[in-house]
Amino acid sequence: MLQLLSIIFLLTSVQFTKGTSDTYLIYEKVGQYLRNYEMKTKQAIDHNSIYGLENSNKIGMGYNPVYGSPVCYTGVCQMEGFAQPIFKLQYQSSAPGSCTNKLVPNFVAADCLPSFVTSASTEVINTLKQLSESISNKIEVSIGAKYGQFSFGYTNSRETNYMVDNIVQNNLTLMYTTAQVSHIKLSMFEPLSDIFNHVIDNLPCCDSNDYDTEKYIRDYIFSYFGYTYVSTLLLGGIVQQNIFMNHDSYKRLESRNISTKNAAKVEFNILSSGVSVENSQAKTEHQEFMKEVKNSYGTILGGDPSIQDINEWSKTVPSNPVIIKFGIREIFDLLNKRRFPNDPQIQNKSKLIEEVLTKYIAQPLFCYNNCVDKSHGTCESSGYFQFGICKCNQNWTGLGRKTWAGADFTVCYKATTTKNSSSIVGGLCGLNNSGGKQSASIPCNNSIAGTCPNYIQSGYSLARSSLTVNGVLKYPTGFCYKSNSAYPDLPGTLCGIQWAQSVDGPACGGYNPGLSQCPPGYSVQLWVLEYGTRFHLCAKR
Repeated sequence: MLQLLSIIFLLTSVQFTKGTSDTYLIYEKVGQYLRNYEMKTKQAIDHNSIYGLENSNKIGMGYNPVYGSPVCYTGVCQMEGFAQPIFKLQYQSSAPGSCTNKLVPNFVAADCLPSFVTSASTEVINTLKQLSESISNKIEVSIGAKYGQFSFGYTNSRETNYMVDNIVQNNLTLMYTTAQVSHIKLSMFEPLSDIFNHVIDNLPCCDSNDYDTEKYIRDYIFSYFGYTYVSTLLLGGIVQQNIFMNHDSYKRLESRNISTKNAAKVEFNILSSGVSVENSQAKTEHQEFMKEVKNSYGTILGGDPSIQDINEWSKTVPSNPVIIKFGIREIFDLLNKRRFPNDPQIQNKSKLIEEVLTKYIAQPLFCYNNCVDKSHGTCESSGYFQFGICKCNQNWTGLGRKTWAGADFTVCYKATTTKNSSSIVGGLCGLNNSGGKQSASIPCNNSIAGTCPNYIQSGYSLARSSLTVNGVLKYPTGFCYKSNSAYPDLPGTLCGIQWAQSVDGPACGGYNPGLSQCPPGYSVQLWVLEYGTRFHLCAKR
């Protein structure tokens, strides 16, 4: 243990002496300054939060688009990405002729907006492109294209991660319905904050390859302030509702000329205003729509969230507005002679920060399971959120390329049935596989493995499938299938098939075999594939 600690100490010592001693001392000195600032800020009474306009203090803050989440899809809205103040806000008086009697920061323009509820609008989101457009509509980004593509990435942005998983992994479509009240728009012309000035003034210049200099920029600029700042704020309130359904359900409804957008708006109006559906066709379509919904929830942001009626709620928004949209600009816009007239290196410092930023935002693509390894597939960019899609090598498939293609197949399953008649020609009974690294042994009517009951007595025939590799027969799989619907379902009749520990695949009567759930009279059975992955099935007892 002592030897290990010595090694760690030596490595740390070498690392921190990698840069110049002067640079390291500056790093420590500025770090102490920032810690003292944070301590004083915590101890001071924030009169601005008492008398100032709610959330107006977000203007002029640093913002880090790498970690940002400008849209609240989860319903738990923390507005990630906001950092320390880059500008100094001073609250002294309310804006003359303003729609609020609360204090607004000096040098901040306040434009009052009509406080009425906008008509509900619904976005259908089931592709990464649609998700990107939805996020882009909620934030005004004045940053270069080479940085914009790294904003709100899958790995670091919680909301993006949540939505991408639902779209790609869970195969869901989101109907995102919102109505909002705009209260006041703030635009800023403030002086820079003392802490931002201090960090820039003391920035060692100008070797981007120096370890301590790069650490200074990463820790005291990007981690502390971000690399953009909030230049405009739109305050108000939002009522929103998320409705999730399977992609296939969405396509099926649209193919029947049922507008999912209209049905989602109807549901939103019922919950937010108590408006009932009078039109019989609209009522029927709404009912059909709701049958396909897997998950839904609503969120009220701003105003008094305890008030359910949307029109009454809108009257409370001016007393408790939240951020409903904001704009950001690059901090490089601030690093100029006008703001730092006494710093002859300010242009070089700006270039230095930009060089380190290029390294900071460069992150590898994320692919589910990292495509397992190079023998399974390669991770290729989707074009959005630094999220990748695995491109399969031969004989592999699946999101994470962990599914051997020999076990990938399409199943037809009965979507509706009745207790009196569930028999169908082609229905499967039993499953036997005894080749290679696969295994399954589900007998049909207790028959010997790989055989079927007598056809004359049961109405079932034997079907086999196999894979031949280099002329060698591998992975033979046998089923019994019903050839005559006049015969009853036998013990061993299969119902539902899903990947283990998931709900990916058809369920059985509303029960998920992937979660080890089967209806009464059925038991969970396994089909173990190569590399240990498993299907779960329900089989009739």
